[in-house]
Amino acid sequence: MFARFFTALSRFLASIGKDLFNSIPGILNFGEQVIRWPFSVAFGSGAPRPHFEPQVTKSDVVEDFLHARRSAAAVHTLDRDGIDSVLRFCATHREDRPTTPLPKNLDPAVRVALRTMDDDALRAIATAPIGKVRKFIGGVPHAIQGVPKIMKNNAAPEAEQLPPPGMTEHQRILWKIKAQIEKANSNEPFRAVKP
Repeated sequence: MFARFFTALSRFLASIGKDLFNSIPGILNFGEQVIRWPFSVAFGSGAPRPHFEPQVTKSDVVEDFLHARRSAAAVHTLDRDGIDSVLRFCATHREDRPTTPLPKNLDPAVRVALRTMDDDALRAIATAPIGKVRKFIGGVPHAIQGVPKIMKNNAAPEAEQLPPPGMTEHQRILWKIKAQIEKANSNEPFRAVKP
């Protein structure tokens, strides 16, 4: 008997709880209206809110976004070093290469080399990492397979950069250090001073 009583009581409380829980937003709204009523009587209900209609359409926003994207992309293709132009030149078809422009700030030796290279060497440059392409343009050893090293400004080849024979180990180390220091100032090989 107690079991039936407790089950009936629990069902009753569950139905009241569910109804009470569902009616909480209504109770809160009623409480807000009761609290607001004396203020609206004393001070008025306030000025009516102005109606707002946006002046910008959805297509205008999309157009502005696309314009900003194009202008941001233009900043990234300034091509100060000529790398993008060289990569574009190397990737173009062999018949279109004569009309493809190369930047005027490229060294003439690099421009001549690019115009005279075969398709395999140009393909190797086009697929090489940007750091290696930058080295190729700069005329330093670049390690791109199948692409010859370009000697800029009549720089001496590395065979001539070897220290003169007959030097001690200490003199050879000093010669290498001085050669590295002088390399930035001139393109001719460093001559060892005899003691």
